[in-house]
Parts: sequence; structure tokens; C-alpha cells
Amino acid sequence: MAPSSLPATGGEPLVAVPAAAPADPGLVALGRTLFFDTRLSADETASCATCHDPRLGGSDGRSVAAGADGVPRLFNTPTLFNAGFAARFGWRGDQSTLEDAVADAVPAELGGEWSAVIDRLSADADMTAAFPDGVSKGRIKRALAAYVRVLTTPDAPFDRWLAGESDALTHSQKRGYALFKTYGCAGCHQGRAAGGTMFQPIGLFKPFFPRHGTNPRADLGRYAVTGREADRHSFKVPTLRNVAQTAPYLHDGSVATLSGAVRVMAYYQVGRSLTEREVADIVAFLESMTAPVPPLALPPGEAPS
Repeated sequence: MAPSSLPATGGEPLVAVPAAAPADPGLVALGRTLFFDTRLSADETASCATCHDPRLGGSDGRSVAAGADGVPRLFNTPTLFNAGFAARFGWRGDQSTLEDAVADAVPAELGGEWSAVIDRLSADADMTAAFPDGVSKGRIKRALAAYVRVLTTPDAPFDRWLAGESDALTHSQKRGYALFKTYGCAGCHQGRAAGGTMFQPIGLFKPFFPRHGTNPRADLGRYAVTGREADRHSFKVPTLRNVAQTAPYLHDGSVATLSGAVRVMAYYQVGRSLTEREVADIVAFLESMTAPVPPLALPPGEAPS
């Protein structure tokens, strides 16, 4: 299908990102405060926003995350933007709910002990007022999860094109989207977040490991969670929303640029060696999924620039 004849509505594998509609604005506001609160970390120097920086697409710009203790972790930090659309959480799908994911991050990434976190917050009059039934792990994780769920990124040029604004995309972006579908990328990167709903092994058409692996433990992928041989080297398909802002790429951050990631994925996942123009067009399409930073992603009291 020629890019110029692509339909703008209906039958598309990708869905426009909806604007956030918080069910409990008070809980979201509390979650926002907690997200930027360094008292969740062991030494009170880091917060959730330290690794999930809104100015870096909800990521941290590192190859792999560094915990509050400075020790490198196994995986590249995934963006939290549009995380609420995911089926499971973490590159290996360790957690089945967003509440569990944020709860696990406090000790695993911030080094905080839940008992110490609760004691610190309980000593704060403003916090105790926000927790009428007492400060608790359950209430904290529900608030953080409610906050993360509203960090959606609607109104990207691609979303406007989906809504019928035919000139919202350039010719290059339209060609890139046509290639994205024709070459099978949309088979895994689908839905509102253009990913996050399934697991796939890296190296579907060409063997990727061990030549390109950077850490044997990380490279096991979902196998480390399930023990199933079929899950070896499988990872959650990442979202492509705002992907131009979240370099470096792959589970281990081993690919520095978006064009490099496009080449790697095309070769190993769909068995194609792309031309320079094809790479440029697909990158242009991916850039069309960049939307403004959600205002709520910024610290309380800070307005978008």
C-alpha cells in the first residue's frame, strides 16, 4: 500500500493514546508527591524520579540503571510513560501489577526498607494528614501506581494522523509507518503504547546471543522468572511511544541510537537488512510518536516549559 493512501482511521494496529482520566485525583496527587520524595530511598538522596526523569522520556539515559547505592543493575531503565497500558512490568515481566512493580522498586532500586520509609513519612504531619488511616505500604503503593497510570502521552503527531489529520505526518513518516507494518514490526509493537503487551525472544530470524549479549544473567530474560526453556532470551516488547527520547536501547542499553536500534531489530527480528532511506523513514515515523511531557510528570508546583 502506498503511504499516501494509508487510511487515517480504522484497521490500524496502533491506537491513539487517550488523555489521562484519573479515577481518584486525590490519590494521584499523593502519588505524585511520593514519586519525587527522597525519603523512599535508603539514604534519602534518591526518588523514583531520579531514574524515571520526565525530561528524559521517563527514563534515565543510562545503559543500565544504577540503584540508589550506585551499583549498576541488570537492565536498562524502562520509561514509565504509558506504563499503565502494559500487561506485565519489568523487562522480564517480574510483576503482574503496577502496584507490585512500584512496591518492589522501593527496596530493589531505592534501597529503602519499608518499615523505615513508613516511619519517616509517619513523622511528617502533612503525610499523616494524607493518610487518614495511617501511613502504610499498601496505601503508598496504590498512590504511586495511580500516579504512574496518568502519565500518558496523548496528542503526538501520529495520534493526530490517526484521528484524521492527514498532514500531521510528513511523507517520510508515512513511508516509515508503511514499512513498519509491511515488515511485521506492528506484529509485536501494537496497541496504545505500541508495545508492552507481549514477550518475544531477541533473535527471531538471526541468532543474537551470545555474540551481542552484555551480561549472561540479564540475557536470560524471562527464563529467569519462569524457568521455561521457551522463555530463554525473551523480553517484554517495549513501548515505542516517545522512544526517540529514551536512548540507549534494548534490555541492556547496548544500542546507542534509534537508527541503530531500527537496524538491529530489522535484522535480528524480521530478517531484513534495511537501506539508509528505509532506516531514515522508520526513524521519522517513530519520532512522530513523540508527544509533550505529561504535565503531571513534573514535580509538584513545576509548570511545563
